[in-house]
Amino acid sequence: MKFLIFSLISAVNLLLWIVLGVKAYFSMDHKYRGFSIFVMILSFILNSIIKYKTKKKRPIDFPKIFGVQRYSFPSAHTQLSFTALALIQLFSPSLFVYALILSLATAAVRILFQRHWIRDVFFGALIGYAFGISLGFLCIASSVER
Repeated sequence: MKFLIFSLISAVNLLLWIVLGVKAYFSMDHKYRGFSIFVMILSFILNSIIKYKTKKKRPIDFPKIFGVQRYSFPSAHTQLSFTALALIQLFSPSLFVYALILSLATAAVRILFQRHWIRDVFFGALIGYAFGISLGFLCIASSVER
């Protein structure tokens, strides 16, 4: 039953992120669209590298998870949601509150359903937000200089 509830909550969360992501994509200036997608991909690659280097075990072993994503630290879902939060804050600020609520919900679900330790989620949020905001500011600075 717990798995069914987790799956339902995760599916709703994913659907809301898709809707918010599409809305954010089309509401931001076209010059930041490709950059934002690129930053999300880089954030996932960074997450995979950190997981490969740290190899921290999850609270509960999930044998169906393969590759570096079977490791726990940092939470990829949380890192990516907070990277998106930072980009939305910079490039689609009218959607920031929705992104913040979804990011916090993503983080909470990862802990509540024992997919991650609190440390994994905390550092996933920290890394994701810092990565997104830093690269976002670099992008803005480089477009202003032109």
